[in-house]
Amino acid sequence: MTRVLCIGDSLALPRRGCPYVETWIAKLKRQYPAVDFICNFKGGMLIEDALHYWTNYYQYGDVDIAIVQEGICDCSPRYINDRRLFWKVVMGFLKKIKMTNLFWSMVKAGRRKAYCVYTSPSTYAIQYEKMIKNMLRGGVNYVIAIKIGHGTEAVVSRSEHFNSNVESYNNIINQIQAHYPEKVISIDPLNKVDEDNFVDGYHCSPKGMDAVYRDINRILGRLIQS
Repeated sequence: MTRVLCIGDSLALPRRGCPYVETWIAKLKRQYPAVDFICNFKGGMLIEDALHYWTNYYQYGDVDIAIVQEGICDCSPRYINDRRLFWKVVMGFLKKIKMTNLFWSMVKAGRRKAYCVYTSPSTYAIQYEKMIKNMLRGGVNYVIAIKIGHGTEAVVSRSEHFNSNVESYNNIINQIQAHYPEKVISIDPLNKVDEDNFVDGYHCSPKGMDAVYRDINRILGRLIQS
């Protein structure tokens, strides 16, 4: 039996306006009932989390093909990087004195910064390629890398550097694919900004999910038969 690992952030998850049956993973399961799909989608997942899950768990799963949808949480511009220790300490203190809401209202009066991200481009490149290397060494035959989708005007109006960051991180995926041309296949089903593809500017609607599904299905069917 072919075993396919599907791992990534919330972009593959169902939500208001896009029920589970419309997600790309649900469509793949219906299309390939004989395939064993192992799924790990988590809101807020970063590339370091995906690498962790592979290294500590899924490398023991006899995975044949991996489908990775990872990067939007890594590259999204932030007001502050609240994952850093300094800001965690600050936020802990503000919570104690019940000033968290006031703090965020003040911070959000400014702008999101292109360089203020959870994962820097250099770290993203290192960790993404490390994950690919580990997958291939662990017996994965092929990796399908889903590129990060571009945000709509509603997203860009709130975060002016969003799409330029998406382009930068997608270029990293391009570079990694070029290192493994016979093993890594990248797809970019959401590269064109279409309001109908999203329920909120970047999370997929049923139409967006179908676009992702069709690109994956076009490749997966060939890989399973090979």
